[in-house]
Amino acid sequence: MCLRDQIAQIKRACTVVRTSAKLRVVLRSVLYLGNKLNEGRGRVYGFQLNSLGMLRSIKSQDKQFTLLHFLVKHINNTEGAKGFVSELEAAGIKHVAGVDPKVLVEELREVENTLSFLKTCLKGFTSTLPARVTRFGDEANAQFQAVAESHEQAISQFADLSSFFGLPDADWQRFFGVWATFVQDYKTAEQELKRRAERERMQDARRQARNVMISRASSTASRKRKA
Repeated sequence: MCLRDQIAQIKRACTVVRTSAKLRVVLRSVLYLGNKLNEGRGRVYGFQLNSLGMLRSIKSQDKQFTLLHFLVKHINNTEGAKGFVSELEAAGIKHVAGVDPKVLVEELREVENTLSFLKTCLKGFTSTLPARVTRFGDEANAQFQAVAESHEQAISQFADLSSFFGLPDADWQRFFGVWATFVQDYKTAEQELKRRAERERMQDARRQARNVMISRASSTASRKRKA
């Protein structure tokens, strides 16, 4: 993915996380379940983003379910939250979590230095160069300036987003890494619940079939005794 597309994806991910109505419902659901868990010990009005990674480690008394499993069940019965996983994945949070901010700056600087060198090399030959060569240099410089400006916008946009979540010193790798991990954990918990439901369905079917066989056997034995 080119620099322009990487930066555009960072901005898109920032916009989705900042404005998603579905995500707000999910976060309210996390807070609701946390308060239910801590009932009797005082109400909590917020939580740190890193707490999302702890949901899979908080288990029920029988160790069969985690708080994340309960969240999945809650979300499936909550209006306005379904589809948040697809929304975050479409925003490219996993890819953004893998973009090193320092490397991105270095790559931009390298392009800038290359264009500056090209401009210096061509400076003495302006009058003898074909118009298309001069035009190429001007267009390349204009495109770079647009990308550099977009990068500054991405930095500003992320600064606003991280401050909104109470993490003003975070970089987008760590910030979106939390979201990417949460999405993967959520999908895993969702699949685990589906497999559990399927096992229970099969067990019920076997139990019903066994009861039918016992009932039939009992009826047959009863008829034989009467005969």
